[in-house]
Amino acid sequence: MRVNEKRVRTTVFIGFGTVAFFILVACIFTFTNNSTRSPATSEASSIGEGSSDSNSVLEAVADTKEAVSPTNSIQLSEDVWEICGLPEFPTESEASKAFVQDLVITQDCLAALEVHTLETNPFERNGMTVVKDGPEFSLIVLDNPMTYKRIFTDPADDLQRIFEALSLPVCDWETTRGKQALKEVCHAEAFTNYATFYDACFSLADEKRTQAESYFDQQVFYVFEVQEPEPAEITDMWQGYLEFRWVDEKCQEFNSDVDLSAENYPREFEVLRMQSESRVSLFEQSKLLTQRAKDSLFSLPFTKYNLITLLLDIGAELGDEAAGLAVLDRGVFANKIHNTTWTELKNKRTLSTDRLRKALWFALALERKGVKLNWEWLVRHICSSQSTTESDQDATEHEDCRSAINDIYTKRVTSGHNHEDRLLVALDRFQRLAIELDVYE
Repeated sequence: MRVNEKRVRTTVFIGFGTVAFFILVACIFTFTNNSTRSPATSEASSIGEGSSDSNSVLEAVADTKEAVSPTNSIQLSEDVWEICGLPEFPTESEASKAFVQDLVITQDCLAALEVHTLETNPFERNGMTVVKDGPEFSLIVLDNPMTYKRIFTDPADDLQRIFEALSLPVCDWETTRGKQALKEVCHAEAFTNYATFYDACFSLADEKRTQAESYFDQQVFYVFEVQEPEPAEITDMWQGYLEFRWVDEKCQEFNSDVDLSAENYPREFEVLRMQSESRVSLFEQSKLLTQRAKDSLFSLPFTKYNLITLLLDIGAELGDEAAGLAVLDRGVFANKIHNTTWTELKNKRTLSTDRLRKALWFALALERKGVKLNWEWLVRHICSSQSTTESDQDATEHEDCRSAINDIYTKRVTSGHNHEDRLLVALDRFQRLAIELDVYE
């Protein structure tokens, strides 16, 4: 999906010379990095097409595509949205619909969008259809963050590693449940990477639509027709649209050989289809058995959505943290944040002493289990909570973080706890961040 990184490798052997020589070498190196470009990788589009030999096809693709990373030579002198002209985009529904029909994205805009979007989380920002409104990615800090850069680095290699895992008895679906020690052996991250890549580049292929079109049509409806939009909501819609335009452009650089389809890879596709059948609901299992009594070859439909979900499930079961956050009932976070406490806390509700206390104990419990937290996000989330239900709106409890913090502090100290108390230590940290982030009151 992503642009195949244009790498420039310049090796300079510097001996013991004069200062002028060092300066000359530095100038040459800088000029080379800013001006040299590798050949277009689209020439590889015909390699291995239609082959059923997955290893040879993927090796051929891998040989012709380099890994992707941000275009380091681009130094943004202004905001990415300014470069793309977003301040001039229309702010009304009909004008917006007409505008996108003829909108041409400039190369400068695409270059700026590349640097910006590669660091964006495809789950968190305008995310995948199988992961909606998941603040877990905002709360939890991952050792290997989920970004577009990660999924576009080498999807052909990710697919090769998936096939390798599917061929290993130790990685069999029936034996991988809960066995996170298999993370490296069974290439857990490859399942997550490829599922996200596939969703972005191939999940809409049959509909002949792009991610940008789908996103825009949905957002125009919700932003303009369901509500009276705020300026920030319109801006957010256009930013998401531009990000997906970049994604669509990058998807064009990957040929059909990295499409995990029954036509390209019948053997591996069948293995995944069978694994999918083992996970269906009781109703679908009953349907499957009934139909197979009539036709032993009958199988349930295996859609693109099923494939994406299955790959994420396997990634989560094998211990990939990003997949674990996307599929909370499986993987490393299943017994940590897949609970009623988090379900309640992640929703925007009226701030109260009780809500803040629960958030602090929840955070402390996660840290004791080795989970790294984004405390700034947690502070903003709790202190910026708004009323969402009638019971919230009728509540008479505290409405700002200062009052809630003081209340917890007073009650805790009065009950005999000193300043080394775990909750008071966490409360102090929370208070300092609330003041720094200007959400204290």
